Amino acid sequence: MMICDESHVLQPLNGRATALFETENLRGDLIAARPSHPLSRLITEVLSTSTGEVTRRLVTFPSGRRYTVEASGRSRKGLRRWLVLLLEPIREAALDEQSALERWPLTQRERDVAGRIVRGLSNDAIARDIGISPETVKTHVHNIFEKSGTHSRAEFLAAVLRSK
Repeated sequence: MMICDESHVLQPLNGRATALFETENLRGDLIAARPSHPLSRLITEVLSTSTGEVTRRLVTFPSGRRYTVEASGRSRKGLRRWLVLLLEPIREAALDEQSALERWPLTQRERDVAGRIVRGLSNDAIARDIGISPETVKTHVHNIFEKSGTHSRAEFLAAVLRSK
């Protein structure tokens, strides 16, 4: 558990968060120092919304580790509030997706998208995760299906699993 205070500084609130800061090389000024970091983008998005709803997302850090992040919604006080973040690591499946994806001539960006398809992300989630538009994701998905000879996410996943 960590907080983002009213000055947009991240602070770990427990031992697991402190360990996460060390493991992922996070700093309190993450939002200002690394605005393109997926956690910075999520925090900025939550703070810019007008709803008080809790946001729950799958976030892939630059290390490649994935976390489920739950962020408290904004209150009526506007930007001058503290945002509570709960991060839970996602256990990786025993699938070497990089090796599985090497059987097709995919570009690096297509591999990025294909890996997220294998992990079950939607086009919108993939777009948010890697910072591209949903339409661009749709184009990459079409190319992935064409190159892999598949026609759906389920068929593509089956082809990936068969190559294991």
